[in-house]
Amino acid sequence: MLEESDSDLIGFFDEICKIIIPLKWSLNLQEDAKKKVVVIFYLIAGLRNMQANQFKLELGLYLAACGASCETINTLSNAGISVTNKTKDSLCIYNIDDYHNIHEKRRPDDTNLSGATHLATSMCKKIEQCEPVPVIFNGISVHNPVNINASIICEQLINKYQGLFDLSYSQCKIQWASTKQSESFKFDRIDQLTIHCYDDAIAERKEERKMKETILIGIKEQPLHSMQDYLEILNIILKYDKKTYHLKNHIAPVIADWPGQLFIRRAITHLNKDNSKAQIPSEVISFVPILGSLHVSLNSREQVIQVYYSFFKKLFHSVFGLHKKFAKKPRP
Repeated sequence: MLEESDSDLIGFFDEICKIIIPLKWSLNLQEDAKKKVVVIFYLIAGLRNMQANQFKLELGLYLAACGASCETINTLSNAGISVTNKTKDSLCIYNIDDYHNIHEKRRPDDTNLSGATHLATSMCKKIEQCEPVPVIFNGISVHNPVNINASIICEQLINKYQGLFDLSYSQCKIQWASTKQSESFKFDRIDQLTIHCYDDAIAERKEERKMKETILIGIKEQPLHSMQDYLEILNIILKYDKKTYHLKNHIAPVIADWPGQLFIRRAITHLNKDNSKAQIPSEVISFVPILGSLHVSLNSREQVIQVYYSFFKKLFHSVFGLHKKFAKKPRP
């Protein structure tokens, strides 16, 4: 790309490599040496332009993720190799989820009901062009002090949504037929089979949806079935933050499934209560659980299957036969 933008650079890298790398070296050693020459070029570019620090930033984040001390990172920063440990970061979004090996033996023994191993993981993704959001702005916290206002929810349901979501399909169909709205309902059946599709038309957000530059903060063998389980994973993020200073009284959006929403918000509620007996770290106030659109789609479909299980079971057997078994919780 550089050679295309500036014709004077054509062959420049090869000439530098011939000067630095001995020709008698093997091809593997020469290839490894070329990578080191690229690193040297990045460092030289950083001496002339302070904004050309992407390599230093990635190196600093990698060292922090590997457990390098603050003194080590700052020493490399003084040598011009890495950024400082307190370099101002952009907004960081976290993800907490659990995984288990579904192909393990499920036959119970004397001590365990299943041999499946549950792994709780935490990842971090930095949004380059988004500034960190403070937890408290102008004296107002991002968290509702009472967590959920039931009165506001009831008011909205009664005044705004009553008559929209409490109608059966038969009633809605009669209304559509009387107003001839059913003619405008033309759905693509193949498109309806798609569980979820992110909008690829948002070009400026395309890079943020990739796994590139995503950091695996920690992985631990444990389930995520209680508030204490989630607190242990949040403590891993907080320990990582002591090295990177990503939070610093700023919010940390956490993408999680429904249990993650429930237990993280429950921990924040206990933290805001004066008479709470639960021991919650004060730094948990920075976490803001967010339920992604994919989880909303999956949870809604699962809920429909569970509520109308008898109907879908008969439909399944009519299509695939009575000898086929319809799962209690079918996969999406």
